[in-house]
Parts: sequence; C-alpha cells; structure tokens
Amino acid sequence: MRKIDIILYLVTLLLLLVPYGIMVLSKKLEPYPAIILPDGSSTVLHDDEYITYSKVELLGRDTLNGDLQKINITAFLDPIPSNRIYGLMNNSFGINKVRNDTFFFRKEILPPLINSKYYSELEVKELSDWYKLKLSNQGLDNSEFIFQEEIITIDRVTNEIVDSLLSRSVKYTLYD
Repeated sequence: MRKIDIILYLVTLLLLLVPYGIMVLSKKLEPYPAIILPDGSSTVLHDDEYITYSKVELLGRDTLNGDLQKINITAFLDPIPSNRIYGLMNNSFGINKVRNDTFFFRKEILPPLINSKYYSELEVKELSDWYKLKLSNQGLDNSEFIFQEEIITIDRVTNEIVDSLLSRSVKYTLYD
C-alpha cells in the first residue's frame, strides 16, 4: 500500500470515527453538519405495518373572534430556519429570564451537566416584542402563542391515520 493511500485511509477513518465517538457520548455533541445519518426529531419511525412521525404546530388567537389559528412557522421565525423550532421550544423560545441547559450523556456515562444563562430585562423585552410583531403580522393576538406536537401513526397498507396523540402543548405568554 502506498503512503498516500494509508494517509487517505486514516483521514477518512478519523472523519467517520471521531464524530461517531462524540455522538456516542451525547446527541447534543454531534457535529454539525452531521456526517452520520440523522437521529432525533427529524426522523420517522416505521415497521412493516405503521409509519410514525411527529407534527409540530404553533397556534395563535385570531384577533377578530379569538379562535385558535395555525401560525405560519416559517414567517414567524424568519430569519431563523423553521427546522430550529425544537431547540427554541426546548429553551422556552428565549422568553424566560433564565435558561437552564441540561446536558445528558448517553447511558449515564457521566452525571448530567447543568448550565444556566441569565438574560437581562431588556433582552427578554426585545425578544418578546419581536414575537409580538411576528404574531401581529399574521393577524393574530400578540399576547400569547401555543406550541403543540402531535404524534401521528399511519397504516402503511391503507395510508390512513390510525392514531393521533397530542404529546406536548405549551402556552407561551409574551411580556409587556
């Protein structure tokens, strides 16, 4: 084997094994962009009979009649990519003055690490005002919005929904 082939082999091995080793410790440590296939909120579970996936919605109240209405997530989060919604939700959309990030290792290799970040009153108010503007632009009441996640199961033969379960529903109140 030539020296260059050995070097290319070792570099390729490092490019695959190091990210995999990091991901084994915790999903949060997986390098971005991922070299390894995705595993998490954007994956679909399936077997011979069913396909199961999660559907995320943001809801707001119509200013005219107060009914709940779907929020256009892409427009609401712009310029933030809409696929970042889980990260935002896991951090209370940044509306709380304290953000506690808990870092869990897989298989309890080490005890969890907790990191707290404190936001100033001004930062919380500015973000809340930004969300209010985004809600108003969609004709919705700007005092609150709701995050919902629904787990949907589809029969692979009939293509019909066989189960739908609301797994999370969190109401976020915006500050004045």
